[in-house]
Amino acid sequence: MFQQIFLTLISFLSFLCVNKALELNMLPVSKPRFLGVDRHGLQYKYYKWRKSVCSLLNAMIATILSFISLPSWTLTYSDLLTRYTTSGEITLLVATGYFIYDVLELRRYSFWKEWPFVLHHIAFIAVALKIIYARQGLGVITIGLTIEAGSIFLHVRSLLLNYGYSVHSKPFRAITRIILLIFVTYRIPILAFLLQCHHYNHESLPFMLVILGYFAISGILFVNVYVVMSLLMSGTRWKSKAII
Repeated sequence: MFQQIFLTLISFLSFLCVNKALELNMLPVSKPRFLGVDRHGLQYKYYKWRKSVCSLLNAMIATILSFISLPSWTLTYSDLLTRYTTSGEITLLVATGYFIYDVLELRRYSFWKEWPFVLHHIAFIAVALKIIYARQGLGVITIGLTIEAGSIFLHVRSLLLNYGYSVHSKPFRAITRIILLIFVTYRIPILAFLLQCHHYNHESLPFMLVILGYFAISGILFVNVYVVMSLLMSGTRWKSKAII
């Protein structure tokens, strides 16, 4: 258990250091300029920028590690629930460290504004801890982490806004289309598959993992549907058919 705690702590501290380095201009990343914003608003906008950079970094790491780990499992319900691998555990621990970091950041700046994402993170952390303790369900959550590939584009979209790109610009419209395509054709179907997998095998799992599994997968599925609806509604507000 010490090794798991240590790796999670390393992940948490790494994202904390990246965030602080961005705040102190210690990384070769140009800061966006936010004009006509008061001091409080400026602080919040720079927080959102740092959050987007750290989230993008996490999405890239989680995508790479999860796809590397994926060949360890066959896509059968029983195998996804019972087989436990070192590569899968490392992937899970690194992601857990990030989500702990991000919950603490959200608590400082926008806990209630972004409650769906707080729910998403808490659900993930709770399930991750139970999976590590019970050593069951690792394949399910590893497949779940492959959907972070779509999050890469979501965070790039946020950064485009930070750097002043118009919502009607070609790069922004292209990214938005890609996000919608990935969410509708991959992320939401994968989460539905994982929910079905969990339901068909719930009798072989510890009671607490059954409850947490339903809560986490349903919560994460809700957040993904929420993101898709937000993108579609924002496209309507901008009155641009090209955006969707």
